[in-house]
Amino acid sequence: MLHFHIIAPYQAMIPIIEECQQMFSNIKITYSVGDLQEGVKVAAQKEKEDVDIFISRGGTARILKEHMTLPVVDIHLSGYDLTRSLTLASQIHEKTAVVGFSNITTGASSIIELLNLPLKVFTVTRSEEVAPLLLRLKEEGYYHILGDVITVKTSEAIGLRGMLLQSGKESIIRAIEEAAFLAEQLQKQTHFKNLFEDILVKEHRNIIVFNQFNEMVYKHFEDFTDNPLSQQDWYVLHSSIQSENYQLTKYYPFGEEQIRITGYQGKEQFKLYFLEKYSLNRLQEQGIRLKSELQKEPVASQSEQIKKHMKTMIALYKKNKPILITGEKGTGKKFLATQVHIDIAPNDLVMEIDAALCNTKKANDLFFLKPECLILYNVIPNQETLGWIRDIKNLCEQNDVQLFITSEHSWSHETVEQEKLHQIHLPKLVERIDDLQELVIYFLADYHQKYGTTAMKISEEALTYLKGLSYQNHVDSLRDLIKQATLNEKDYILHKKTLEAISEQNQLPQIFPINGTLKEMEAAIIAQVLREEDNNQTKAAKRLGINRATLWRKLKE
Repeated sequence: MLHFHIIAPYQAMIPIIEECQQMFSNIKITYSVGDLQEGVKVAAQKEKEDVDIFISRGGTARILKEHMTLPVVDIHLSGYDLTRSLTLASQIHEKTAVVGFSNITTGASSIIELLNLPLKVFTVTRSEEVAPLLLRLKEEGYYHILGDVITVKTSEAIGLRGMLLQSGKESIIRAIEEAAFLAEQLQKQTHFKNLFEDILVKEHRNIIVFNQFNEMVYKHFEDFTDNPLSQQDWYVLHSSIQSENYQLTKYYPFGEEQIRITGYQGKEQFKLYFLEKYSLNRLQEQGIRLKSELQKEPVASQSEQIKKHMKTMIALYKKNKPILITGEKGTGKKFLATQVHIDIAPNDLVMEIDAALCNTKKANDLFFLKPECLILYNVIPNQETLGWIRDIKNLCEQNDVQLFITSEHSWSHETVEQEKLHQIHLPKLVERIDDLQELVIYFLADYHQKYGTTAMKISEEALTYLKGLSYQNHVDSLRDLIKQATLNEKDYILHKKTLEAISEQNQLPQIFPINGTLKEMEAAIIAQVLREEDNNQTKAAKRLGINRATLWRKLKE
């Protein structure tokens, strides 16, 4: 049976503790009275007995946590506790003040303001500040002081009437329940620690276990200083394990290395994961990225063109046919390829390859981690690239991997036919204007979720204005415009005047000169693009249509 010992900082708490004892027949609950250092002395004696967890309040609980090796659960003052004490104090006709640390006075101030009570609140940061403050309040005519044990004792010592903020029954019950939960978790951790350290740790270097509530109950890392995955990563992993004894394998980038995670689910929905870190020596080339956690996003498809294209791509994907997606920059080529993949195989590994940066000549290296989908983007249809694509396409067919190729360049009908590709050409935004409203609504919702922006809808006048604009980068330009506008809009409706201001602001002249030598103009253009890309050379090279090595060489000239 669990044994909790409550150290009450004041005598008046004892009757409430005795009442709570009767509600927890499966737990042995004992108690003592002792404030601050006296409470520590009591706890030191009880720690030698069969106590599992200590329970106390305020300053006494803080001191116990510093001195005791056993866990200490704090009895927190609830809103009910504050309301009861403040209501009682407000009925006294003499001047009354609330004095205490911020954990008391913050809540007290809110309740006093809400109920319009005739009380003043004073906050201290150190116990040494209590006596000087009370002496000053006494000179100002205060007679009653409401606060914690230290405040009350000091008040009475200097001739003021102290009123104690007392913990009610519900606060003590909550602390006992919290202690019971903590004890249960500690018992589980001890059990799993003994089990796994005896068996699994000898075979696996990195182990992590979650219970049925997806709470981590055990971890043992030899290759990591801390949990290498985010909370969102673990959430997706838990969701992927759908049945008992189901096994999954996922890959995550980790700096210049890769993590392979193998997961299992037990009979009681406990999830066991083994983590293996290894170097990506064959995938170190720039422009190669693995994506195993993909987010499903809505696709604006009110226009007949996009509806038709999505239907066609899904049908081709199911037959594992190589798909070429062409269109100008910002028309959403890679986005649509990803969303088609998610519709059909949402949990499978995707490899994205930037053809403008990737120098890999051995196409077989790309299949080292066995992706289910390969997206090759920034493709220029020259002879060298087409030969490389031919190798990749053959390997995709052999390994049952879906291939997407995206390009901003024009492909001749003969080339498409010769390479046996299935081409989808995405229209400009002005050619799919029926999708604009749906895109705007999605962007509004997305930025509200990400940044807490105010605007929830767009006015008809603003929507008409958007339809009349020219978008250099199509959907990307629209997204950037809506982002800036929502960050500036203070109303719940996105208005035309806000869009106009942002649109005019973005129409800035290029600062590179149109005179001078060709080399001087080229240097100015490179400098301008680098500024716009926050000095990210990879992105700048991509925009300029050159590889990073060429950009680096030009910067050195």
